[in-house]
Amino acid sequence: YWTRLENGFDITKSLQPMKQITIITKDYHGLTADLAFALAGNEINIETLDAKKIDDIGVITLVIDQYKRALHVLNDAGWNPIE
Repeated sequence: YWTRLENGFDITKSLQPMKQITIITKDYHGLTADLAFALAGNEINIETLDAKKIDDIGVITLVIDQYKRALHVLNDAGWNPIE
């Protein structure tokens, strides 16, 4: 943990290593929106998102704030995330 002073208030934040999740699936219009909606609906924040299209395949790479929880949510949604 670390603490810093911001505008007169102590802010404490847990430092966690960033882990990457990759989704490889058939590309369709709204794929990234669907992924973001599933994560946001479970109060999981996307720190970074990179999306590429290779022919009809979508490759989405995510760094999120709750890694294990995101893996569970994405698995339950049928996206089969790669750790």
